[in-house]
This record gives sequence, C-alpha cells and structure tokens, in this order.
Amino acid sequence: ISDLIIASSSNIPDLRGALSIPLMRDSSSFLSFSLLLDHNQPLSSNITSNSSAKRTIAKHDRELQDIQNTLEDAETLNRILQKDLARITEKSQSFSHHRNLSEQLDEDLLASISSLILPPVEPEENLSLQE
Repeated sequence: ISDLIIASSSNIPDLRGALSIPLMRDSSSFLSFSLLLDHNQPLSSNITSNSSAKRTIAKHDRELQDIQNTLEDAETLNRILQKDLARITEKSQSFSHHRNLSEQLDEDLLASISSLILPPVEPEENLSLQE
C-alpha cells in the first residue's frame, strides 16, 4: 500500500488544483506520510498497513512452525538412532562375550576329547625302565 501511495503521490493535486510536493516518509513505527501543501504546511496522516504486517507475521509464524516441526522430527529421529545404537552396541558386546565363551568351551572340549582318545604320553625314561 505504501509503495503505491509513494508511486502515485506526484500526481495528487492540492486543494487549488496545482500539483503538490510528493509524499515523504517519516521514520516511525507506523508508516507516516507528510503532504506538504503550497504554503509548506505539513498535513500528516498516519497510514498503518495492518494487513501487510499481519500477512508478514502469519508468514513468519508458518515458517517458525515449519522449523519447529523439523526440529521435533530431528529430535525424534535422534532418539530412535540413539536407541538403535545402544541396542547394536549391546548385541555386539553380547556376541563378543558369547564368542569368547564359545572359544573357551571349544578349547576345553578339544582338550577333553584329546585326553580320552589318546593315551597319556609317558616320558621315555619311564619306558626304558620297564623294558
């Protein structure tokens, strides 16, 4: 709205029909314009662009909501990944422990089987004495 007013301000006639000085923007929180007439008497009118501000705020609110939703999704995904990592680590440690137990059991079993199949080996000294 303000851009349209500024763009068309050079064609606004004053009360006597002469072209007026273009609208000028004052610096304030509202869009303020001063219309200077022939006698340099300022005629101020405050024009607020509520609808434009509301649209901008609504747009930023939607963007903020999108960012918050994305952040919540990322946090949820992070929690899931942390649980998966803990579960994988736990299984890995469990597998490692079971593998160690299995290797120890295999060694013990192999030693037991060997002792059952093969007779005990006597030193050669003992054999020569018996002969």
